[in-house]
Order: sequence, then structure tokens, then C-alpha cells
Amino acid sequence: MSSVVEINNLHKAYGKTRALVGVSLDIDFGIFGLLGPNGAGKTTLLKVLLGLLKPDLGDVKLFGYDYSSQSLAIRNRIGYLGEDQRFYEYMKGDKYLEYIGLLKGLGKEEVQSQTEHLLKEVSLSKSRDKKIKEYSQGMKRRLGLAQALMGNPNIIMLDEPTSNLDPLGRQDFLNIIKEIGKNKTTIILSSNVLGEVELVCDTLALLNQGKVAYKGKWSDLKQSFPGKNLQDIFVEIISGENDE
Repeated sequence: MSSVVEINNLHKAYGKTRALVGVSLDIDFGIFGLLGPNGAGKTTLLKVLLGLLKPDLGDVKLFGYDYSSQSLAIRNRIGYLGEDQRFYEYMKGDKYLEYIGLLKGLGKEEVQSQTEHLLKEVSLSKSRDKKIKEYSQGMKRRLGLAQALMGNPNIIMLDEPTSNLDPLGRQDFLNIIKEIGKNKTTIILSSNVLGEVELVCDTLALLNQGKVAYKGKWSDLKQSFPGKNLQDIFVEIISGENDE
């Protein structure tokens, strides 16, 4: 059986800057962490997976579908939360989710049903009647997660979802992700915060200078570097890559 996401020899450059260099990854069900320093290629890779960027070389398949010929079938199965999501802040939380559901082509009853469920799942039921401009930063991020989940997507992509959150807001958000990850869903979490990826992710890939420096399970990684903390492990991996 093929993986949920298959990435083969992906290359992408912006002029002379090489953002992705021969990236190959297989991603299955569960929570997958995409780690790397700023400029490592994480956001570029997500944009290719979202169909927002076309690679210079290589191919991507999601659930066996090829972007080159079946992009609509893929996009209908993806939910996305970007790092800097914008809202119609004059709208109330529940009306915003209903609007997103209608944009996705859901029927009115299904939109109302999913809105109720998602508000509860992200702990916003009591704030449904508030205008989004009255939401805290943490509440906005949870609302953004709810809109990414609207339509029951099979793959959810989260790009630096906890940026600008305080420690309590970050913990609340990660706990919700962990619960969602218990279902038969694929979550791709892009981050440069080691601790949060370790907390929620089953497997991970470390990108450095557009290349895959490591891909595997946390347990295997720790066994390969006994007695070292995660920060030291990643510094050693990246240093080794940079020396090549």
C-alpha cells in the first residue's frame, strides 16, 4: 500500500536560491513533524504540497493522486492553517466557520453540524457569538484550526501554528492537535520549536538548506545519540550536513 503523501526528488529554486534540493519523503497517518531552521525550505515544501507552487523537478502524490493531472481531487482533501492567517474580524466565530463550510461546497445542515462540532473541539463554544476582533491570539489560532478541519479533510497542514502564542496558549493548541491526531488523519506540523514537535509528533523530518537531513521516529533518533538532548542532536546533524 502506498503512503498518504509521496514526495520524490523534489527541487524548487527562486532564481539562484535553491529552496528544495532533491527532497524525498513518505508520510503516513499520524502527526508528522517538519523541522528546520528558518530558510530550511519548510514553507516552500508545504506550498508545493498545497498546490500553490509548482516544483522545478520531481513529483508529489497524495493518496495516490498526482498533482499534475488530479489537483482538484487532492485539494478537496486538504485542510490548511498558515502562520499568519487573516480573518474577517467583523464576523462572529460561528458565522465565520459557516462561511468557510459554504465555500467548501457543504450543504447547509452539514455546515451547521460541523460548526457545532468544531467549536466544541477547539473549545470555542462559549465564544461563538463574539466578534473575531474580540478574540485573543490563542482563540484566533484555535478558530483557524477549526476552519482547517471544516469539511473533514484527510490531510491537515499546519505552518508554524503556535507562533506568537504564550506558553499556555501553545499548550492548549498542542493538546487539541494531539486529540485530532488520534483519528485516521494525517497532520503535517511545520515548526522550528523542538519541544512542541517532540510532544505531539509520531515521526519527523529535519530539513536543512533544502535537503532532508533526517527522517524517522523520535525513539530511533534518541537511540542514535544516547545521552544528548534534542537541541544538541539537531545541532550535530545540521553541522554534519553543512560540513559536507
